[in-house]
Amino acid sequence: MKPDAAGSKLEEAGYTDIRNVKVAGTCYEIYAFTAKHERAEVYMNPVTGEIVKAELED
Repeated sequence: MKPDAAGSKLEEAGYTDIRNVKVAGTCYEIYAFTAKHERAEVYMNPVTGEIVKAELED
């Protein structure tokens, strides 16, 4: 999956304002906002598009 496709997949999951899709180890590291407008750091499997981890930022 290309980085732009990862951003689209994240939008389908309800995230908005997708920023900085980059490779971090074996995952994509993506900064975005949740549906509740909270900043989040999301890690996504670049092959399956599965969200591996999502953390809210301060």
